[in-house]
Amino acid sequence: MNLSKLMQKLIAFEPNGSPFISIYLNAEANEQGRDEFGIWLKKVLSVRRKGFKEDSEEIKSFDKDIERILNFAENEVDAAANGIAIFACQGVNEFFEIVQLDVPFPNNRLLVFDRPHIFPLARMIDQNPPYAALWADTNKADIYIFGGDEIDVGSNVQVEEIQNFKTNRMEVGGWSQARYQRHIENYHLHHAKEVVDEVAELMRDKKIEYLVLCGDEKVIMPVLRLLLNTNRFWKKSAESARFFVLI
Repeated sequence: MNLSKLMQKLIAFEPNGSPFISIYLNAEANEQGRDEFGIWLKKVLSVRRKGFKEDSEEIKSFDKDIERILNFAENEVDAAANGIAIFACQGVNEFFEIVQLDVPFPNNRLLVFDRPHIFPLARMIDQNPPYAALWADTNKADIYIFGGDEIDVGSNVQVEEIQNFKTNRMEVGGWSQARYQRHIENYHLHHAKEVVDEVAELMRDKKIEYLVLCGDEKVIMPVLRLLLNTNRFWKKSAESARFFVLI
């Protein structure tokens, strides 16, 4: 799920007096490889239920929310999730949204107001800014985005793949070694420029400030030099861009 769109939906929520449940869970497994939030969740929901009058509209809404929340917790949690946020308000158009994250919340929290409590989710997004990862060799490049709006489970997305012919299979034939070497170097530079165009456009459009470079040094170092000297990248992308190079 796109977290920015979820935040907008939560901010736009219009209360009508029904209880709105906001839950933040640390879903990291314990030393035995098991989740510990299930028992805690049942306990706190039971305690909070006692705060409503029997037969009231509020408790009817709350009970339906409890049923949906516990059904999710028992049957639908992704085993890879480390953090879970649940937002529920049966009394307003059966509002129910869940996001399962790669990143854990520091502790379990349950809050009941007339509207969503969004600060922990906003802080999570702020503390996990988006970054791009580029892997490249002499004939291929893959670009991925992580973090930001894409920190929910399994959301790392391959955005672009650049494929060129393989230079190590070319026949030299009657070329001199020096001429062939210049040809290969020119090809590597052309490939690097193509990669830079894609990366610069992606980081500009997605407002990404961090880039991890990894792969073949013959391509990665030209890519880094081109990025650092590309005025179009610096003027239209994030001026505070940071690069991390793994070769």
